[in-house]
Amino acid sequence: SCGIGLENLLASELCALGLRNIVQGYAGVYIRDLPSTSIMPSIYRVNYASRVASKVLLPLVKFPCRSRKDLYSFCKEFGWENYFKKPMQKTMAITTTMPNDHPTINNSMFASQVVKDAICDRLRDIYSERPDISDDPDIKLNLHIDTNQTAVLSFDTSKEPLFKRGYRTIAGKAPLKETLAASLLYA
Repeated sequence: SCGIGLENLLASELCALGLRNIVQGYAGVYIRDLPSTSIMPSIYRVNYASRVASKVLLPLVKFPCRSRKDLYSFCKEFGWENYFKKPMQKTMAITTTMPNDHPTINNSMFASQVVKDAICDRLRDIYSERPDISDDPDIKLNLHIDTNQTAVLSFDTSKEPLFKRGYRTIAGKAPLKETLAASLLYA
């Protein structure tokens, strides 16, 4: 993902990093047909080298999300036990982006809570334990619900936005995100 209007710069930067089949979207780009053996090396490379990206998301699943029931049901049925093993030593956090005009889910925090409940309920059914929620999680998930009521649930491989990589030790009166500053220089 990137700042709105920076999609073209991010696509150019990723191309320079050796990635192909880049498709521009809203506030980000997508890479299509990436061989499975290239997924993790590409994620590491973009997280390390990109100066324009704000996050690197790894989509897990896409599904219809017309209601809270759809969201909960799908997330409860998903195989979370493949990512959370017993004994439950992993912590998690979920962030959600969505339009303000969703007909039945009107709050991103509520959507995150529904996903968290579904994951915890599934893992409690399987392991009799559940993961803890943390501000510094082992597993960070991103839920995006678009205007067509389609949800994409992804691993947030960056965990923290990439502009927080520690380059700024002292902030000025009007600090500029490093990713935006790099985009201005890149342009």
